[in-house]
Parts: sequence; structure tokens; C-alpha cells
Amino acid sequence: MEGDRTVMINTLTRIGGALLRAFPGLERPVFGLLRTSDMRRIRSLRFRLFKAWVGGMDSERAIRWVTLPYGLRMMVDVRDWCGITYIEPRAIEPVTTAYLLDHLRPGDVFADIGANVGYMSFLAARCVGTGGAVWSFEPNPRLVLMIRESVRRNQFEGRVNPVAVALAEADEPGRPFYVSDQPTNSGLSSLAPDADHQSLGRMNMCNPIRITVTTLDRFAADQRIERFDAVKIDVEGAEHLVVAGMRGLLAQSHPRFVICETALDSPAAEALGRAGYRRRMLEPMRGDGGWGNVVFERLEQVP
Repeated sequence: MEGDRTVMINTLTRIGGALLRAFPGLERPVFGLLRTSDMRRIRSLRFRLFKAWVGGMDSERAIRWVTLPYGLRMMVDVRDWCGITYIEPRAIEPVTTAYLLDHLRPGDVFADIGANVGYMSFLAARCVGTGGAVWSFEPNPRLVLMIRESVRRNQFEGRVNPVAVALAEADEPGRPFYVSDQPTNSGLSSLAPDADHQSLGRMNMCNPIRITVTTLDRFAADQRIERFDAVKIDVEGAEHLVVAGMRGLLAQSHPRFVICETALDSPAAEALGRAGYRRRMLEPMRGDGGWGNVVFERLEQVP
């Protein structure tokens, strides 16, 4: 009986997904109606329908605008990890989001390293205000274009600055950058792809794109940026390279905090510890709590 019910639900959601793709004008009314209920069964149906809807999409038809907290707008690929915000406006990585909103100040300069589509960048832009600046580093060409469109939509020109380079430990004009083969997770792309992702076929290892790589220290010097007050790093295994390329910044600019997706005992974490930062797990992303968004807070206040 339960098996028959599951088959029926799967069939209906596949039909529903196909209808939504055929008649895009139905998307918002249907998902809006389903969003009005917090019942567990309705949430499950909403998610099943969403997966069926995006499952038959190509990249050209998958672009939508979503609303973030404070009325900010962001362009997303609904097939991707942040696309769920199209039907469920909510914070992505909510603990990290809350920390960022609580600790960034008006006038701050923020580096978003591995910005993806700019979620953290746009929230940071609201916090730092017109007197601050956000530098969004993202080497994936498709994602950079999406960030630039979102900058225009939010009228953040001059406040959010998209930079189409990767940050690492040294300057290099054409280093291989391995792009995710998973439409559901563009965030797997990396200079140093994870071996598990490779073995599971999630990465295109045969045809990397060639990108410009520099260090945060060099970039700051070239752009005459005197300080970064806060840094976020999410670069899928290349964190230690980024940290190696910001030694001067850590010694001279003394950011108040660094948020890095890594392990508590990783080479990047050890390097930030030696630079005078206390670490704690902010938001685990694995069941064992060993990997996630780690926050590094400066041990001593610097005048």
C-alpha cells in the first residue's frame, strides 16, 4: 500500500514538474500556494515538485531571480545548491549568515573569496553600507556574469566589486581550474579538486579552464586597498593556498575575523592559528562535525 502511494506521488510530481516547465507562468502561483503551509507533508511535496521541475532543465532555462533578506535580489540557477531559495526564501548556511550580519560593521572592507553567485557578498554589502566595500573573487566565468547582473539589480556598483580571478599562494597567468560537472553544485569547482569528487565523476578533470591566479596580498597592493576587516574563504580544498597568499594582510591589516570552510585541524586552520587567530566550528557541514565553516577570531585587539 505504501509502495503504491509512493509510486503515485512520484508520478504526479513528474507530471507537475513537466507542466511547470511547459508553462513557466505557473511557477510562482504554484510554489507560492505550497509555501503557505508549514505542514511536513506539504513541505515534502513542495521539495519533490521542485526537484521534478528542475530535473528536466538545461542551463539556459534555469536562471531565475530570488529575494534575499532585506529585499536584496540575486540571480541564481535553480538547479544549483542555492536555487532552493526560489521556492523557500531563507538563509543559506543560516548560522554563518547570522554571524556575518552580526559582526560586519558600516564602513568595513570585506573579501568574499570563492563568491559563487554572491550570496555572502550581497548580504555583506548591506552591512558595510555606502562607506564600505566588498570584493567578490570568483573565477568561474558563468558565475561572475551572474554576480555582475545582481550587482546592477541591487544598484551596488562601486560597493560590490566582482573579480574574475582565483586567489592562491602565487601569481600565475594560466593555472588549470577544474569546473564542477554537477548542475546541482557549481561550488565543487576548485584549483585543487577533492579526490572523492574526482572518483565519483563530479569534476571535469579532462578539460580544465585556464584562469588568472594571484595572491590577496598582491591584489590589495595593486588596487591600493589598505585593509580588509573580514574575510570569507570557500574554495573547495585550496584554502591553504589562499591563506599562504595573505600572510602580509594577516600581519599588517589584522582582519577581525576570517570564516573559512575547512577542518579544525587543516593546514589552513593551523596557519591562521599561528597568525594569531582563535578557531571554533561555526557551522558543521558533515555529520561528524569535523568539517564546515570555521570562524577564526583575532586573539588580540589591534589599535
